[in-house]
Amino acid sequence: MKLDLRSAIFGSSLRTKILVLTALLSETYVGQLARLLAASPSSVARAVDRLERERLVATRRWGMERRIGLDPCTTYNREL
Repeated sequence: MKLDLRSAIFGSSLRTKILVLTALLSETYVGQLARLLAASPSSVARAVDRLERERLVATRRWGMERRIGLDPCTTYNREL
């Protein structure tokens, strides 16, 4: 089964890709996601902000870095 990451299941293909990568990496940061997705850090940060507001991801500060992981409180965590 091939995963089609172009679909906009979570509002946009970028947000879908961010969720899939975050699930695969367990924890990541904006710069790493931007590099892996060949996207601008600002567009990734905006998408992460929206995903955090929707409680699909959770962020925490680690020094100057914003670490991103799936929100452990969401009911969708297991499915992702």
